Amino acid sequence: MAIYDDLGDYSDRWNRRCELMRRAEVAAGCPVDLLVTDAPEWAVRTTRVPCSLEAHIDTYALPLTDSETHADIDWDKEIGLPDNATAEVQTRHRDMTVAVSRLTDAARVGDNELDAISDDDTEAFVSAEEWRFAGACSQAHLVIECGAKTMIALATDTVPPRSHNIDTLVGLLPDAERSLWAAFTADIDTAAFHQWRQGGTYTADLPIDGFEVDYLATVANVAINVAVHVTHRCAAAGIDTTQIHLSTRCERRLHTALKGPLRVEADHPIRHLETIKDSRIDP
Repeated sequence: MAIYDDLGDYSDRWNRRCELMRRAEVAAGCPVDLLVTDAPEWAVRTTRVPCSLEAHIDTYALPLTDSETHADIDWDKEIGLPDNATAEVQTRHRDMTVAVSRLTDAARVGDNELDAISDDDTEAFVSAEEWRFAGACSQAHLVIECGAKTMIALATDTVPPRSHNIDTLVGLLPDAERSLWAAFTADIDTAAFHQWRQGGTYTADLPIDGFEVDYLATVANVAINVAVHVTHRCAAAGIDTTQIHLSTRCERRLHTALKGPLRVEADHPIRHLETIKDSRIDP
């Protein structure tokens, strides 16, 4: 954690982080995970936001170096991250909502598939369909992961671990909440589901090859049930009503998408072109 005296512009945070990580990794000779903040933000996040990553880090952090000379600090300025526990929960809930929206897009037949159909290009169509399937499963996982992290912050007032494993995350919820999640996720293998986080990015790591429409429908329905539950809990906790409205709308859109076809019908001519090509005899 690099703590500046006072970052005048938080939009420069990412550039500072990249440069400091580059220098730190050269000095350490190994990968370094580095976060950038400033004194006012650090003070607020460690004292007023118990479910923040900064508050967690503060429980074990050791100072490595100090410049020993410090500039004037505006302790009352508006900081760049949530300054209270409710706002922190809201940020995590927003991440879940974005994943719901992306899952909705991935659940519908996409432009790449339609373009391939127009070109009578079976290979391109099959690839586009498989990529969409992987993306949809990855987003379904992200919905559930973000939903679980939102509930950890909301129900326990602690920072969720930096983990993609659903069982690990759900195991940190209170007993009553954990029982609900067991019912929500009963139709999927939660112990292995986190593989989609990497499989949705790297095609060599796909847990499932091809397009399994029943599997997609199952994981998407699990995701929407989780999302609706988490949004209901957040609404009861006083999360911003505009965000609740947006989340509810995204969840309705996903529900509607799942009622429609998740892929081009099996008897569509595009699915028979390859068979015709393979049956031809090369002179």
